[in-house]
Amino acid sequence: MSDVRESEAKSGCPLYLFLAKEARKRITLPIRARAICKTTTFAAETSNYFTMQKDIKIPEVENVFLAAIFEWSDDFMENVWHVYLVNDSDFNLDGVMVISKAFGTLNGEMKKTSLLRHAFTQVPSVSVVKIEMIEKSVIALNNEFMVTYFIGNTLYDKKFTFKANFADNPQLEEVPILFKEGVIV
Repeated sequence: MSDVRESEAKSGCPLYLFLAKEARKRITLPIRARAICKTTTFAAETSNYFTMQKDIKIPEVENVFLAAIFEWSDDFMENVWHVYLVNDSDFNLDGVMVISKAFGTLNGEMKKTSLLRHAFTQVPSVSVVKIEMIEKSVIALNNEFMVTYFIGNTLYDKKFTFKANFADNPQLEEVPILFKEGVIV
């Protein structure tokens, strides 16, 4: 390693410390990396990164949940499970995105479904929105729903999972706003 590279590595630049080790393996240091270390103080940037990371407040989702309700479907002419997004809060949910998938093992074989995406411009406070029907063949798998939305300028995000075979022995509760019996997660 040249004297220039050694002096740059001794300066404490994390990028150069890594690259200096690589140089010992007869890999040359990129010119761009040397320019970055000379013009930027990585120690300051790194400490700012960790300061910013700890300052990020991840809000907890409250009074927003999913409920599966076993109800009649005119399309299938039988009772099926429908999943609803329940907003039991005092705030409107803006830019709601729900991504659903199912995964698990059936007959010893790993199975998973494709992702389904649902978008709602706004879900008013104290209201319910039907998301999708859970097909019989998919009930045997874990059904996962990732819900993301804004309240004001704050982004909220939560993953809800209906466990595999939840319909076999459902623990029914009364779903707020709908006043029907269902499985709440």
